[in-house]
Amino acid sequence: MRPSLICSLAALALLPVTAAAQDYSGLPKAELALGYSYLNVHPTKALVTSFNMNGGGIGLVYDVNSVIGIKADFMGYEGTNTISSGANSVTVDANLFTYLFGPQLTKRGHKVNYFGEALFGAGHTNSDWAQLYHINLNPGAADNSNNSFMMEYGGGLDFRVGRRVGVRPVEVDYLFSRYSANNISAQQNAFKYFAGINVAVGSH
Repeated sequence: MRPSLICSLAALALLPVTAAAQDYSGLPKAELALGYSYLNVHPTKALVTSFNMNGGGIGLVYDVNSVIGIKADFMGYEGTNTISSGANSVTVDANLFTYLFGPQLTKRGHKVNYFGEALFGAGHTNSDWAQLYHINLNPGAADNSNNSFMMEYGGGLDFRVGRRVGVRPVEVDYLFSRYSANNISAQQNAFKYFAGINVAVGSH
C-alpha cells in the first residue's frame, strides 16, 4: 500500500470524526493525528548514502488520564537515492512502512498541549536498485525486502483551534532501525518530522 493511499484512507476515516457536532469540554477519550511526515536517514555503513523520504500517516492516542496516553503510530514513506562511484552509479527506489506503539506523556494548557513519546515496533521496507555502467558492461538490477525492529523518541506540540480540533505544526523524533541488504547489516539513524491536524474523539 503506497503512502498516498494511506493518507487518502485516513482522510476518509477522519470525516465522521470532524463532522461530529458534540462539544468538547474536558479530557478526550482518544486523539487522532493525521498529516505529512519527512524522514532524513543516515545509515552507519555504506549500503547507501544519507537520503530523504516523504510520506505521511496517522497516530492514534488513547488517553488514560490527562497526562498518560497509549499511542499507535502508522506511517508510510517513499524515497529515491543515487550513488555514483567512478564509472558506475546505483539508483535505489525504496518505500518504508512503520508500525509503532508506546506511551505518550502530555502537558495540557489552555491553548497549547506539549507531548513526548517513546514508541517501539517494527518497520517493513521494499527497495529496488538498478546499477548502471557508463562503460560497455551489462547493467544489474535487484529488489530487496526487509523487516526490522524500530524505536522512536521525540515530542511536539498541538495548538487548539476549535473545541475538538488542533493544529500540530511540529513533531520531531529520532527513529532507529537496523536493516540488511546483500549480506550487509547496518543501523539507520533517522530524523523524523511530522505536521498535521489533531482531532479529539469522545470524552471521559
